[in-house]
Amino acid sequence: MDLETLWVRLCGGSARMVSHGSSEEAFQLIVDFDPSISHGGRSLEPRSLAILQALLLGTSRKLVAIECGMAQSTVTATASRVLRAFGETGDLRTVPVVLAAAAHAAAGVTELGQIVGTDSVVDRHRAMTFLLPRVETGVRARLGAVEYAAVQLCLEGQTTVRAVARTNMSPRAVYAGRARAFRKLRVGGRLELISSLMRAEYGAPLRGVTLAASPRAAASPRPPPYPEECPHCTSKTGPFRDLRSAWLCRACARTFTTSWGPKAV
Repeated sequence: MDLETLWVRLCGGSARMVSHGSSEEAFQLIVDFDPSISHGGRSLEPRSLAILQALLLGTSRKLVAIECGMAQSTVTATASRVLRAFGETGDLRTVPVVLAAAAHAAAGVTELGQIVGTDSVVDRHRAMTFLLPRVETGVRARLGAVEYAAVQLCLEGQTTVRAVARTNMSPRAVYAGRARAFRKLRVGGRLELISSLMRAEYGAPLRGVTLAASPRAAASPRPPPYPEECPHCTSKTGPFRDLRSAWLCRACARTFTTSWGPKAV
């Protein structure tokens, strides 16, 4: 089974992630294919799956929120809910790298489609172990020792608390090293870091993820654009006041409407 099929099975509910880890050579993900799990009998919305996949492909949470017409906290909650259905804790900071690779494979990265899992047994259930070669070795020369260690901890799904307990670094060193690494690699977070390294190693997805706006956002009217000038006195300073049905120019004390938006008074 390849990574693209793994993503399809996870989204369909016929697979569930059991555990994930890493070694010096590769990241690993163990998946259970017990057909009786099926997300606890609940189906996942295609829009929720698209939100998680967009985040795994490196789309910033802010951009996903804008495209979907929802708050960033709602985007995080939606992605966390899907992760819990997949078998994870729902913490976006501990997303398995192999899961992100599966999302890239489903988006058209053909080279990742060549990575297949091997059969294994977990708690007397038929399972499969997927191994992905480490993807951060290409940036070793661009980062300092602390920065490179912070990147490795991010990819291994280690939060700051776990990173401090696992290494001899202080919390300040972990934070500072991670911030410098993100700045040098021009990424804004852990998922963007994973996607950036994926793109450098395997290429960009052939197609993007379509994000549909929420029905509430689609039904809500767009706010009128702030006018550039008054059509009566051509005043560009205004200031203009929003009357909901029209704009009031305080320079000439007359009202007017924009080309679209509120009705004329």
